[in-house]
Amino acid sequence: EIGSFAPLKPLENTLRASCSTAVTSALAPLCLPLGVPRGYIRARSLISKFQKSKEEGAALPSYEDDVLPILNQLRSPADEAELADWCGKQYDLENPDKLKCLDHALMSAIKASNEAERNANCGNMGEDD
Repeated sequence: EIGSFAPLKPLENTLRASCSTAVTSALAPLCLPLGVPRGYIRARSLISKFQKSKEEGAALPSYEDDVLPILNQLRSPADEAELADWCGKQYDLENPDKLKCLDHALMSAIKASNEAERNANCGNMGEDD
């Protein structure tokens, strides 16, 4: 299970029953009242699409059409890295979308690391050495 998006697990049945963009868009405004960042419902919907596709032996969501637009809606580079890494692990080794996802995960992880380091340095600026 992908940790960051677990608070939305109770919506999984709804998302799996209808993997439509209309349902996801209708549920998206619930992020704020549920206390989760913007884009999390769309991310959870993508996870459901992957799981449903695997169970049914259908084609997995594509990186360009399905994964990237949702990654771009996440505000946290750490969340982007986590979701991109999870998606990349769903593809077969020879699928070119695997490398695209894992590359996106790496770039997002580097960005998250740089932000964390910058924040840590900002917090230490007023302290004596």
